[in-house]
Amino acid sequence: MDKKAKLTLKPWLAVYASAVILASCSADTAEEINRGNEISFSTNVSRATETTLGNLQEFKVYADAEGYPTLFINGETAKKQSGTDYRFDKSYFWPSDVEYMSFWAYGPTGDNGITINAEFSGVSQSFSAYEPEDNKTVGGTNHKDFVAAYTRKSHSEAPGMNIPLTFHHTLSQIIVRAKSAGGDSHIVKVKGAWIVNAKNSGILSFNEDVEKYPNHMHWDLTGAKTASYGVVRSEVATLNNTPASLIDGTTSLMLVPQTTDKITFDKTSGEKGTYTQGAYILLLCRVEAKHEGTDHPGSGPIFTDDKYHYHQLFPFNENAFEPEQYGYTCVPIDINWEPGKKYIYTLEFCGKSSGAGVYPPKPVVGEGLFPDGVSDVPKDKKYGDAVLDNPITFTVDVAAWTDASSDVPMN
Repeated sequence: MDKKAKLTLKPWLAVYASAVILASCSADTAEEINRGNEISFSTNVSRATETTLGNLQEFKVYADAEGYPTLFINGETAKKQSGTDYRFDKSYFWPSDVEYMSFWAYGPTGDNGITINAEFSGVSQSFSAYEPEDNKTVGGTNHKDFVAAYTRKSHSEAPGMNIPLTFHHTLSQIIVRAKSAGGDSHIVKVKGAWIVNAKNSGILSFNEDVEKYPNHMHWDLTGAKTASYGVVRSEVATLNNTPASLIDGTTSLMLVPQTTDKITFDKTSGEKGTYTQGAYILLLCRVEAKHEGTDHPGSGPIFTDDKYHYHQLFPFNENAFEPEQYGYTCVPIDINWEPGKKYIYTLEFCGKSSGAGVYPPKPVVGEGLFPDGVSDVPKDKKYGDAVLDNPITFTVDVAAWTDASSDVPMN
């Protein structure tokens, strides 16, 4: 009596599902009394480039039929068969005695999807705590794109029992880029970049209050700890006036939406001053000044070639020019990340009003990554002091991830 349901996807992501409902007593009786029109789904996905038809192998669907004591669809998996063909193992029909139904879905799931437990019922829908990997060397390479959808429809609002579902991104995507505005007079090199002291986990639930919780998504970060996420570059990035990717592409971060205050410094107490445990961007970098001529009047170590001489501005070294020496600098940031938004931090070194950042606390994120040639805060400096004349300036561009949709009738 059951039959396979064929689900058809066409670029980018449209899914159609159907299946037969069986009552706990007699299947024949259930079909005679409760069998209504066959349910299908037309789904859209507000997507990032990380989610494509090629890597979405499966996702899960839940549905609550008004008046039913248990979920009508309870975590049914839609699996990719081939190409754009997705199927359920069963087919579901809208019960003829039900007016309203609620539908939820999330993905990707399976071997290449997220690992998270769904705790769904007709009265509450939430997931277990979600915690992106806090990798400090490859950034978000192992982060998963987590999408979810919710809708509530009446029988009359779903002609042909075609239920539109729009998936929205539940996480925030974070990108860090940097440029040098110093022209030929400055050389800026970067070995690593990290987001430090971001909250590391949260519990996502669905909420009917869409005014307060856009797309019905409510993140609860109660009990979250802080973590650091970032990249150790295999090749040093030498900056110019075009922003270079530090945390971007495959290493862009998929982090829990949150509001977190920036780090602040108090230079009036302690040998090095004190600071709050706030958020900041940490960089492992080097800054040199480049001047014409091989002679340099005055003191201080330099490096020369056939035409120019170079000063090591940061990390400061009064004894020698050390080409492999790097130092930690930071940019305090206030975090206000929302679900489904992309945040692009573009840092500017050595411009008219920008320098090379401020001295951070001794960074735990860097310990062991570069044990040799990494400078600490100089004796005459405190946490929060500018490493050159000014802090690094930065801009934050905020954008929604690109929407892509298609409505395709069920075959």
